[in-house]
Amino acid sequence: MEYAKGRIGRVFTVRIDHGDDLILELIKLAELERIESAVFTLIGALKEAKLVTGPKESVTPGTCMVRL
Repeated sequence: MEYAKGRIGRVFTVRIDHGDDLILELIKLAELERIESAVFTLIGALKEAKLVTGPKESVTPGTCMVRL
């Protein structure tokens, strides 16, 4: 068995306004708060989005699947 132990550092609660680009707003937050790595839990709704999953096959470099 292998495992790693971590601890929660900073926690942010963020509300994205209607019409704002989710990714751009998260990038702005990361730059403003100097976040180098993070885990996001999103609650709410999106009017429009693309879901990227993948890779299609277990090869390098991989090709992602985009679902609309």
